[in-house]
Amino acid sequence: MTYYYIFINFFLGFTQAIGGSHAEVEALNAHSGDLSGVTAYVTLELCSFVGRTAACASTLLASGIKHVVIAMLDPDIRNNGKGAEILKAGGVRVEVGLCAKIVAGFLTPYLEKS
Repeated sequence: MTYYYIFINFFLGFTQAIGGSHAEVEALNAHSGDLSGVTAYVTLELCSFVGRTAACASTLLASGIKHVVIAMLDPDIRNNGKGAEILKAGGVRVEVGLCAKIVAGFLTPYLEKS
């Protein structure tokens, strides 16, 4: 099983089994309180479309988080850049590329299968 991690301050989430919550939702559920001063660090761009789960980009936007650091954009054509754009359009500061080579090294084998 492949895990994706999101860190919100000291709150960690990881993607559940297929159809379960994504890492972002798990991390948000682990935190209670104001999120406006929080920076979310994610390995893979937040999803922008509704599939088996809600769109994580919209969920994170609604949470009040104002800064998101994304290691790599999702190469899936349904998403590629759209999750980041949803956040930016909602006033969230988005940075892309932190640790991108490291993250690509462990995510690429999984992403090629999905």
